[in-house]
Formats: sequence, structure tokens, C-alpha cells
Amino acid sequence: MYRAGFLVVLCLVTLTGLWSNDLEWGLKYGIGSSTLHGPDEDYVYRYDFYLDESLMQDLGSVSVRSDENDSGLAHNAGVYANIILTRKTDSIRLGSELLWQRYNYSHSFKNARMNPSSILLAEVFTDSLSGKIDRTVDYLSLPILLSFHQELSEEKKAQSYQGAFVYLGPAISLKLSQSHSSTSGVRGFEGTLQNYLESVSNDGNDATPGLAIKQKSGSDKYLALKSDFVFGAGFTLKDIFGFGFGKDTFDFDFRVTMGLNELGDTSIRDAIILRSLIFSVGYRL
Repeated sequence: MYRAGFLVVLCLVTLTGLWSNDLEWGLKYGIGSSTLHGPDEDYVYRYDFYLDESLMQDLGSVSVRSDENDSGLAHNAGVYANIILTRKTDSIRLGSELLWQRYNYSHSFKNARMNPSSILLAEVFTDSLSGKIDRTVDYLSLPILLSFHQELSEEKKAQSYQGAFVYLGPAISLKLSQSHSSTSGVRGFEGTLQNYLESVSNDGNDATPGLAIKQKSGSDKYLALKSDFVFGAGFTLKDIFGFGFGKDTFDFDFRVTMGLNELGDTSIRDAIILRSLIFSVGYRL
């Protein structure tokens, strides 16, 4: 809770500092793609087996490694604001945003070979694994951006095109939720494992494993906070739809968000980061 409070306070302070006669603000929405990167980007599905709940006797493990990661849809939506710091031939502006941001990606298994560590488990888990694990992570993000804007003459300002801009800066994000779902053979593998454990329990055979523990890796649990470096470019148009309300001014931009810190909150395979490429449309109010 203290992390959420810190983020809210930081946002309020930033927006209060931006409030002036030169304030430009509005609503924005973006869509694009997100991907997972890092040394541990591939996912290892692993279960460790034990004789019973005492965990005194390790009876081996079964693991399978994903073949690749698939990018997924990325979204963001929220409010943005900026003020003009200097205005000469071009202008320099300081901006802030408060965004809901969603990352999607998948771990793909394409006839991935299972790796049992014992002869007993090799007799049970003989199939290869095909399917996907689809993952979704939601954040509340606060970028602080320094932007450089093209300034036009008064004659050109009367036209629709209002100039181009580039920007960069850091962002801090608070994790809101994290979820996943399994498809095809991955879900079948989990079912096979559960059925096997139930059959072992019913047989009452002490020579076979009776407990399986899934080993979590970084993709299973993320840290509460993440930091990013954001950079992008765009342009501004006005009077393109003739809505008749507000300023009828739109900001269009492409943005790259690159993770700066490793996100995994587990003891193994936690060296992963998220990246996204998003096209956004902002409407000034």
C-alpha cells in the first residue's frame, strides 16, 4: 500500500507543478505490441517430486523448456500534460502522464522434449509438449518526459499541421495485476500430472512419488515496481474532424518503453524485462 501511495503522491505533485497558463493536457490511448526479453526469457516448466509431504526424499523432477516467446498486444490509456519551459526557434517542454498499461506475451512450446530426471518418471512422462502459456501484466505507470517541439510561424499555425516533436524520460510503474492461462498440450500436461498423482495415491505404493511441487520462475511472479526508459516521436494536428468542442487538437506518437530493472520476484530465472512499442493518439482538452 505504501508503494501505491507514493506513486499517487508523486503524480499529484508533478501535475500540480505543471499547472500554469502554458499547460497542455488531454486524454490518450495507445495500442501496439509487447515482448519479453532477458537471459531468462525462455520459460522452464518444472515439477519436483517427493515421496510424501515430509519432503525428506527427493525422487526427481520433470522439466520442459519453451521454444520461443511470442509478442502480444500492448495497451495504454490515461491522461497527459505538459508545460513549455522555453520557446525560441523550437520549444522544450516538461510533461507527465498517468497511464494504465497492459503487457501481453506468450511462451510457446512446439513439440518441446520433456526431461525426466529419473527412470521412473521417464516411463510416465514420455510425450513432447506443444501449446502456449499466455501471460498478462497490468501496471499503473507515471512517465516524466522532456520533449522537444517544432515551433511554426503564425501563418503555418493556421493550418492543420502543428509541428513534430520527440521526447524521452524515465517512468516508474506499480504492478496492478498479473495473470496467465494455458492452452492445448500445456493444459493437458497439467492434467496428466494431476491424474498420475491421484493414481499413485490410490495405489498406496510407497515406492512412487506422492507429491509434486511446481518450481516458480520469474515469469510466474513479478516485482511490485518496475522502472523504464521511454522515448518516442510524433506530430500534432488540429481541426481534422471539426468536432466543435474542445480544442479539436490531436497528438499522434510512436513510443518505445524499455525496462531497466529485472522483474522476476523468484529465486530462479528472474532476469527478465518487458518492452513495448505503442502508437498513441491523444486528444487535448
